[in-house]
Amino acid sequence: MREAATPTTKAATTSRQGEHNRKLVAVAKYKRVLRFMLEHGSITRLQAEARPVYDHCLNSTISEMSRTHGLVFDSVVEKHPGYGGVMTPYKRYSVAESCLDAAKAIAWGE
Repeated sequence: MREAATPTTKAATTSRQGEHNRKLVAVAKYKRVLRFMLEHGSITRLQAEARPVYDHCLNSTISEMSRTHGLVFDSVVEKHPGYGGVMTPYKRYSVAESCLDAAKAIAWGE
């Protein structure tokens, strides 16, 4: 015989949701980008759109980090096959050597 389910109160549900949300604290987009660049050496728009970065406007994020954090980035234009095989230019960004320590502090600190 099945036991009757214990009635769940709104307070108990809210408490459990709060615990769950505390575990899933989102990492800021600029930190996800920096972490990826520091772990992999560089990033392109194609890489940024995928997991774990999920940045759909990488050039704006790079610009924002330059303005707000004073970081310097190097960039190189690469070509990648796009729609119909037509080669499309993309920039590959990396943290400038002079800013590596500051970038690490920003990416894993604060």
